[in-house]
Amino acid sequence: MVARKKTAVAPAKKENLPAAMDFSGDADAGFENADRDSYAVPFLKLLQAMSPQCKRSNGAYIAGAEEGMILDTINESVTDGSEGITIIPVHYERKVIEWESTEVNSGLIAIHDIADGLEMLKHATRDDKNNDVLSNGHVLLLVNEHFVIVVGEDGSLQPALIGMSKSQQKVSRKWMSQMKGLRMTGPDGSFTPPMFANRYRLSSVPENSNGNDYMNWKVEIIGPVESEEQYLAAKSFRDAVFSGDAKVDHAAAAGESATTDGKTENEDDVPF
Repeated sequence: MVARKKTAVAPAKKENLPAAMDFSGDADAGFENADRDSYAVPFLKLLQAMSPQCKRSNGAYIAGAEEGMILDTINESVTDGSEGITIIPVHYERKVIEWESTEVNSGLIAIHDIADGLEMLKHATRDDKNNDVLSNGHVLLLVNEHFVIVVGEDGSLQPALIGMSKSQQKVSRKWMSQMKGLRMTGPDGSFTPPMFANRYRLSSVPENSNGNDYMNWKVEIIGPVESEEQYLAAKSFRDAVFSGDAKVDHAAAAGESATTDGKTENEDDVPF
């Protein structure tokens, strides 16, 4: 056998390439007229078997989307739910969302604060699929909202919102109990650390209840934030939520119906 002679390949010449440009002198240019209504916090949602993004015949279909994947509603991108994502929680709220109906792509009617929403729920009727329906046909959905920072594999830090309702509320309450139960020691003794002091892994797991198969969230603590940059980004996002500068576009969640798996958890499951 004749040995094949290796031929050296000359490196490509780097002629006439532009020098690295410095854009810092025009920092923020073009955004002068942009206010808080010009931006939207993306929702992170778990795809179910009947989610529009998983159906090829639906206009919302995303190539490669499968149940259990995590959907970013702004970028319309999906992440493998079994691998999950790393997040830093920053803030928690409860809301009652009023939808036109339980149909897919149902119109968003209003977002009610928890006090008004709970009062409205008293006047709703529970249908055969455990949906709370008003006399005008509108559907009320109690949602636990978790504002988070998504830590990308490349180190990027992206604000996002996770709304947990129905069967996901049990996960939400356990997560809140876990975070509230954490303790650290400071100069003045033991204290409850801020929500954004730790990182968590959010992934998806299959569940079954009363014959219904669906995907649910799984939350696991990873440990403290890795850098001051992560901590300050999370704290800044929390401040933006409180000040109202972080605009939440709940209509972005309208790609799903008001009911995901037709199941409502017992509110007394977790005493938080």
